[in-house]
Amino acid sequence: MEIDQKQYGIYKIQAPPDVATMSVTACNDPACKQPGMVFENEHLSKIALILDIPSPAAIGGPNVIFKWTFADTTKAPEEPKDRYSSDVMGIEVYWEEAAGGPKTPLCMGSSGEAQLMVPQAGTLWHPRNFGRMKDQGSVTIACEKGAIAYCRLWGYWEGYDFKRKDGTAVDKSDIQQSCINMKLANYCGTGPSQTMYGTEFVFTDPIDPNLHNSATTSPEAIWTDKGAKCDGGQDAHRHKEIPTTACAIPLCDKLDWYASPPHDFISYLPQ
Repeated sequence: MEIDQKQYGIYKIQAPPDVATMSVTACNDPACKQPGMVFENEHLSKIALILDIPSPAAIGGPNVIFKWTFADTTKAPEEPKDRYSSDVMGIEVYWEEAAGGPKTPLCMGSSGEAQLMVPQAGTLWHPRNFGRMKDQGSVTIACEKGAIAYCRLWGYWEGYDFKRKDGTAVDKSDIQQSCINMKLANYCGTGPSQTMYGTEFVFTDPIDPNLHNSATTSPEAIWTDKGAKCDGGQDAHRHKEIPTTACAIPLCDKLDWYASPPHDFISYLPQ
């Protein structure tokens, strides 16, 4: 990390649920055995993170050095306006090559506008197959429009207090992962997203207290932390070039759709 153009080692990085947004602690000695200055939330603007990224093995060549800088304010994403939206805070982050180049938002909208970075501690997600690995020493960098942040905004993650409606044991990380699979249309649980971008849906959740309970007459799929448990056989909204036949998703029957209380998320297409 860089403070006032001087470089320091990083003693610790924290993210929710441990801190509101993100916290970076500098080392107080060359061996990095003692914590030094702490920069948290809007005070991240006083530092830069220096990332030494190796070139892909297939390409070779020297490492590339990137610099991350932070805005001087934190805020909640503008959408969705759900019960827990104000609890999830993000910050704008910009990257540039240390050797020179333009400063670019790390999270960016379709028109190039900066969006919020929303970090989360304790879990890593694979960026292509969406696989999850619990790691208490890790921080995942998510963006406000992505599924990881959206499921937190909807109320599904370890930072909130809930249980399963059917009384079975709940792993809150499993609940978040089920929501992520639903939001990403990760039917096979191995990526990539199989629904066309912009597809609208509503859903019911399996937790108590209930946060979302919207249904239509067009049930679409039932979702677990492994992917889609079963679906309704509808495919007009899916990418034809990304078949789901590889994982042989069965058709849901009436008992699946109308299980009460539900054990899993159920998504529905608009009428």
